[in-house]
Amino acid sequence: METLNHTEGGLKELGERVASKKTLNDIETSAIFSMSIDFIDKLVQEKTESISGLEQKSDGIKDYMKYAVLGRVLRLHNETVAEGNFGSEAETMFGLLKKAVCDNLSITQKQFADKLLSTMLNDNLNSYLVKHFTSEIREDMDFIGRVTSQIVAEKPQVK
Repeated sequence: METLNHTEGGLKELGERVASKKTLNDIETSAIFSMSIDFIDKLVQEKTESISGLEQKSDGIKDYMKYAVLGRVLRLHNETVAEGNFGSEAETMFGLLKKAVCDNLSITQKQFADKLLSTMLNDNLNSYLVKHFTSEIREDMDFIGRVTSQIVAEKPQVK
């Protein structure tokens, strides 16, 4: 399988394609999906240190968790946009995710429409989740759902 050159030049080239609103191929959208998962992985690792029971879960469950968190961020972002209620933690998370992707691509956030990023990530995520849904994942869905909602709450948390 061909992959995108993840050197600075390769990512900058991809950023230029995004900024010019050119149609991206599967390799390019996969690269953007991978950047998003890297961001979510760091978020999950930061927030899961205090979640009991996670350390006993398999690597498969832990890996699936980051995709579930991305799914929650996207779902809550899309609901927020539809309802016009901005300011949720999910909206903040989506903004941080978008910033991380745009920084990797050396473009401004204005050059990458929220709807395009959200749609692109949803398409890749749905494919991943279906392909990697195992009986082990099915058995732990309650746990995954509970942890995912702790990582990305629907309401903003007051600190």
